[in-house]
Amino acid sequence: MKNSGFAFDILRKRLSSFIYRSFTVLLLASVLFACKTEVKQVEEKKQKPPEGFVYLENDSFRLAESTFFPKLMNYIICPREIDGRIILSPSLEYDDPAVFDSNTEIESEERLRTHFKVIKKMGFNSLRLVGLNQLDLIEADFETSIEVFQNRDRGNRQLNEKLTDDLVAALRKVVEIAREEELRIMLLLPKPMKNLNYSFKKKKYVEKILKTFSETPTIFAYDFFNEPIYFDNEEQENSKDRFREKSNAKALVEKWLKQMKSYAPNQLLTISFAEPIEVFEWDPSILPVDFVSIHTYHPLRVPNEIYWFSKYIKKPWIITETSLPADNDSIAYADQVLFLKEALQRTINCGGIGFGWWQYQDVKWGPFEHNYTPLISIGERTELDSNTYIKGQFKDAAFSLPKLPMSKNGDCDCHVNYYNMMGYNNYKIKGTVVDEQGRGIEGAVIRGWNEYWTIGMNTFTNQKGEFNLYSNDENVHFEISAPGYSRVSFYKELEYTPDPRTIKLEDVGLEYHGNHFQWYLDSTYAGRSVFTFDESLFSNYKTTASLGKIQLDKLDL
Repeated sequence: MKNSGFAFDILRKRLSSFIYRSFTVLLLASVLFACKTEVKQVEEKKQKPPEGFVYLENDSFRLAESTFFPKLMNYIICPREIDGRIILSPSLEYDDPAVFDSNTEIESEERLRTHFKVIKKMGFNSLRLVGLNQLDLIEADFETSIEVFQNRDRGNRQLNEKLTDDLVAALRKVVEIAREEELRIMLLLPKPMKNLNYSFKKKKYVEKILKTFSETPTIFAYDFFNEPIYFDNEEQENSKDRFREKSNAKALVEKWLKQMKSYAPNQLLTISFAEPIEVFEWDPSILPVDFVSIHTYHPLRVPNEIYWFSKYIKKPWIITETSLPADNDSIAYADQVLFLKEALQRTINCGGIGFGWWQYQDVKWGPFEHNYTPLISIGERTELDSNTYIKGQFKDAAFSLPKLPMSKNGDCDCHVNYYNMMGYNNYKIKGTVVDEQGRGIEGAVIRGWNEYWTIGMNTFTNQKGEFNLYSNDENVHFEISAPGYSRVSFYKELEYTPDPRTIKLEDVGLEYHGNHFQWYLDSTYAGRSVFTFDESLFSNYKTTASLGKIQLDKLDL
């Protein structure tokens, strides 16, 4: 009896254990199913925010049940103090570039409304608002400041809670005017800095904006950083401190994403990348942005940079800045018309989901390429109707956007100058970029600089990982990376054949700002295209060297 009781006890315990385990499995399965259902519901909610908001679905913007293709005009707003109140007005440079064209809050709102009406009439449906991103450090006490105009005098104001509230209240009025004129907004936010006080003040400033407009569909996206490759850590004097590891950039964007989820879950997050060399630090392929924004300039570069981003980043993308400067002298207004047409079509053919132009009106900033990119010139008053006007004239491209087709008409082909965008023809450096297994990496970016870092040039690897880096000046500084891979940088003097000292080299100091696209046009397309180049001009060189194999490691982030 004792043994049988013992056996029965064991059987009872095993049966109880079996029932317990079965119950646990069923419970866990139920919990997992519930979690999956909850995650799915969250994802559906993220994809389809409340009515009126723009959202992403199947790698395109959607508004209600229709496709939304943002056509953005970059527009600069300016913080000012008038009669003791903080307002936002058009940039000092717009209309008359020497003075503000409004002297009261009401006049300022009317100038904004007039400009927004003009932008809408030119065929744009969105604004990329620039101006509230200009936070800076007051070096004396390391306080955070923003530039505020009083009359025409510029002055830095310490950013505190009251000034933040005043700026956000002023932004409300700008957003409301945009809404009334049926324009959506992408708002550019201030860049990061290493200073802890700045970072704290910036965080509070950004969170105030995000919270205030979380239920405002007019703002469809926030641009958290403008051109990191140029402006990240620029306040750091030590060149080593100016570099940012890819993992660090990703961690920073994850913090921004957390801010968005907490304070602005209905809007979208982006970063504006200047060119493919952003992959060295701010690798767009690994950053948790909703979509990628591209800035690309110069006809020799635009079709190629569009191609690279579209082929290798694997995220939804939009052009937020492009243009061709035109003063109807150095570059004809007719060429600007062609550029707008061809850049937009290239964007659509390569899968871009939006297009933006820099900027509203000509300015007097100095360089030709900055002064004349807009669609409105500086000049005599143009009457729009009996009550409204602008100071300036419309260029030929100003009203061409509504006439352009918005459908794909061709493939996203590799352009004739993709591997030598600027047509350099003195030096050629060969090499191969491989992974840990020795396999070629396609789409890697190779950057070379001359001895004094004054001229840089880029190229890309082909399907086998091979590259040819063309230049007019000798390269000694190199940096190489690829989407999702590590970065290598080094100094190396190469041996060229034949010896460069024995041959005649031309245009050694030529860099892209001074490199006119018209020199490279196929003669049969001159006057009919700004992207159709003579293929024979892009594979020439006088001396060559080799970098050999460069290995990159796949990132696990």
